[in-house]
Amino acid sequence: MSEAAANVPTSERVRIPAGDAVLAATLLLPDCEGPYATIVEPVRLHVESERSRRAASHRRWLVDRFAVLVVHLRGTGDSTGAPVRDNESHDADLRAACQWVVEQPWSTGKVGIYGERDMGSAALHATTDTESPVAAVAAVYAGDNLYTDGRRFTGGVLRASAMLDEPLTALASDALPPAAEDTTDWQAEWTRRILEHEPIVLDRFRHLQPDDSWDAPSVALGPNGDGMRRMKKPVLMVSGWGAPGHDSAERTLWYMPGYRLIVGPWGGPDPASGRPGPRIDIDREVILHFHHHLRGGARPYKRRAQIFVREPWAPSPVTPQVGGRWVEADTWPPHNRRETPRRPKAEQDEVDDTDVGGDVGMTAIDSSFGLLPWAQPIDQRPDNARSITYDWLHVDDFHVVGNLDLTMELQSSTANGQLSLKICDVAPDGSSTLVTRSTIDLSHLGVWPSDPFGERGAEPSPLTPDEWRTVKVQFEATSWMLRKGHRLRLAIAGSDWPTCWPPRERFNLRVRRGSVRLVLWTFDDLPAARDEFQPSPVALDSSAMSLDGVEWTHEHDVLQRQTRVFLRRLDDIDDQFEGALGAGVDDPAQSWLHGRRLLAVERNGVRCEVEGVLMVRSDSENYFVEATVTGRLDGHDVASRTWTLQASRTGA
Repeated sequence: MSEAAANVPTSERVRIPAGDAVLAATLLLPDCEGPYATIVEPVRLHVESERSRRAASHRRWLVDRFAVLVVHLRGTGDSTGAPVRDNESHDADLRAACQWVVEQPWSTGKVGIYGERDMGSAALHATTDTESPVAAVAAVYAGDNLYTDGRRFTGGVLRASAMLDEPLTALASDALPPAAEDTTDWQAEWTRRILEHEPIVLDRFRHLQPDDSWDAPSVALGPNGDGMRRMKKPVLMVSGWGAPGHDSAERTLWYMPGYRLIVGPWGGPDPASGRPGPRIDIDREVILHFHHHLRGGARPYKRRAQIFVREPWAPSPVTPQVGGRWVEADTWPPHNRRETPRRPKAEQDEVDDTDVGGDVGMTAIDSSFGLLPWAQPIDQRPDNARSITYDWLHVDDFHVVGNLDLTMELQSSTANGQLSLKICDVAPDGSSTLVTRSTIDLSHLGVWPSDPFGERGAEPSPLTPDEWRTVKVQFEATSWMLRKGHRLRLAIAGSDWPTCWPPRERFNLRVRRGSVRLVLWTFDDLPAARDEFQPSPVALDSSAMSLDGVEWTHEHDVLQRQTRVFLRRLDDIDDQFEGALGAGVDDPAQSWLHGRRLLAVERNGVRCEVEGVLMVRSDSENYFVEATVTGRLDGHDVASRTWTLQASRTGA
């Protein structure tokens, strides 16, 4: 170990040049002789609960003799520059951070990147950067296509409730003041951020269609998996069936070279503290992955993929643990994978129809659930009752893993309709548990990536009203054990609110019953996983499961003909969240969203607050967006700014 390395403190704040920005980072070195392989973790959302959770992982990495560099991306935290927009790549920042590590005297020259959600997607994209020295990546809840996998759009439909999660948090956290010790006049820099840093959520409304601007942060470049084939560095991909980006897990199996894949039952925030369980010690898996690829350690697993196949459970918003089994795979598809179709009985040319309002879908508020109030889907029967449904009784047990497909003939009374599909498991007592879902703007049929079967570069085209059309739709990837005596239910509707924004007008959706063909990709059995996971070290009664100060309620205003959902978390005075969404029943176009996030930090013994307020409303032609950021020092306003934007719902 060199004298220079011996004098490096175990923890220090460093500054890293990155083009026109300077990145602030915290360097942590293990308490042992170097040199060290290094794990770089980029961060953007500087929320105290997240910092505390990640600090526990960093301690584990240090004990296992990895250096750790936690780097604030440009324009956030204590770094200078303007924040990267919603659909821009973070490659330059990650390249600069990794190159800085390689050049340090305490470094072995081996560096890996760890990232969660959007930062995991950025880590995946870094593996395609030929100038980056990154040697391996671990990505948790990451997507290879941020248009579809980043909780931004589903089938070309704007995600509604998801805007109250990370986009609203970023509205406040991106405007937090920098650390006072890093800036000579931190109050002036704080004011500049509030007044000059445009909220990233606005960029989402400027690019409502899957145009080329979404290529920059995405690995996927087309419907044939070529994007994933570009990733030449070994990747640990960790996903959950209730987590954002989980469709990427299926594509990982098919296309990604050099992967290791773990897919569990979780939502968020991570496999160690998420729900439902069984939860695993994900830090151990990350350590073993980087030990193998950065330090030449033994391969830590027998098979490349470990997948949790879920068993039916009684639907509940806070189910702590579900039944199921871990299975394994080394190649995909397994030899015993088969197409198992389901068709409803149709004696003649029967047509089933549903009159589409704006508020079907409340029993499953989002595909991705994490820290409450983002709860798991509840009993689907109320929404099933407002949908076209077809049921099939199981006479045997078998596995379903991957994407289900549906082909059918449909007719819409409007050119601007949506299609919402859900697969549910109906227990003998009649309770209906959501298995998987799919939503698509019908004008996006044939347009990739809104339509997985579509073409890259195709333009959305409105339907011809009252014209029959054959469509093929793919569901979100899933795993499930279909049990004898249970029924599989297909529910067809034209709205999935508040997960997605309601359609532009009320319409009638018709389905030709005899044309419906649901394809399950099934297995008689899959081999049990021989790789065993260590149980999570996080206590089950953590704050992620606490109901104190949390609210998820809904109401129906009979006179105003409007349905509303309310979400709140007010148990922490330094981190508060309130959100509400409304949908018109008779006029779905008249819908709205309102969210407020307050974050507080201490600077030089003074309380600094940032309040972000996001309001979105729509009519049949446009979205109207208003975002306000206000900074307060000891309760007094420092600066405030409001941005407004009007965007055509067609993206024109």
